[in-house]
Amino acid sequence: MPEEKKEILVFGQIYYAQDLYARMKENYTMREFTETREAFLDSSDETSYDNVVGVLLARGADQIITKVDHEIINILSLAVTAIIVMGEASKLVDLKAATDNGIFVADTQNDPKMESPEVPNTDEWEEILALENLDFALVLGVPKNVLNNFDDAAERAAERAGEIVAGGAEGYELDVTDIEIQI
Repeated sequence: MPEEKKEILVFGQIYYAQDLYARMKENYTMREFTETREAFLDSSDETSYDNVVGVLLARGADQIITKVDHEIINILSLAVTAIIVMGEASKLVDLKAATDNGIFVADTQNDPKMESPEVPNTDEWEEILALENLDFALVLGVPKNVLNNFDDAAERAAERAGEIVAGGAEGYELDVTDIEIQI
């Protein structure tokens, strides 16, 4: 039986970086949500977002979700480690709520590549930067150019991981058979 792909919850749409988006779909299940915040809150049950490990706020996300706050974060899986925003994260993400839940936040607004003279400052490039940073975060656990207080978010993420391993996270299963602890 093939291993189930990790899920990325996408609010909004990708219009320009279709090739990269298609390649990411080979590794992740992209759950695209284009309805309203109320529809998102109404559609979720206790297990509907259990496999989500990352969130992408793409083009039009501000028209859908308005703000990723405690109410939205509480619906998401404990496995969510990163929220990546196209544009300015402070407009769409409650950084305190994300930090309190051990979720790292990054955006394209603060990406130094957006200011580079060699890089065209286009909508396609912004989508590419966001998608690459999301993939980076899901592979390494932390995105580039983290906006929230890194120490607080890292500490909370470690606490959440400990809760999951210790079995304190209701309904969350983690295979710990291959964990090695070196002293």
